[in-house]
Amino acid sequence: MTKYAFFYNNISFSIAESEEEKNLLSPAIPDSILKTITDSQFENVKNFKSKLKIVDDTVLEESLSFVPLNDSTKDIDHVKNEIFSHRDECINRVSSWLEAHPNPNAEAERYAYWEDYKSKLESVDTDSMTFPLNYETFMEWFNSQPNYPTKSPLQLP
Repeated sequence: MTKYAFFYNNISFSIAESEEEKNLLSPAIPDSILKTITDSQFENVKNFKSKLKIVDDTVLEESLSFVPLNDSTKDIDHVKNEIFSHRDECINRVSSWLEAHPNPNAEAERYAYWEDYKSKLESVDTDSMTFPLNYETFMEWFNSQPNYPTKSPLQLP
């Protein structure tokens, strides 16, 4: 399945994992540059391991610096702070989208998905986690939890 990234100023800011999702996002992201990306690029961006840039009309991947949650040498308090920081960033992005769509009936299914997403983000309890985690990033961990949403906030326009 073809995956896509949306770019402003040659930096990716939104992704789509299907043609259908691309078609849903495109009208809400006018003037962006749309590029196809590899499955690997999509997964890395989705999980906040990298960002994408356009250089000479080519999509390049650039690693992001993050504290690997699966590194047993990392201080647990530092790891928990990183989780909360990333979680709060995701909550803000989802909240902004929900607030920009005050009529949930117009997009009931999508609105309910992102409301559930925000609720699950808010319920994250690091005290109930066993460290080190089996995942490098918070988003990998979050998307792997039973009955949790599997998208990334980057899949919102």
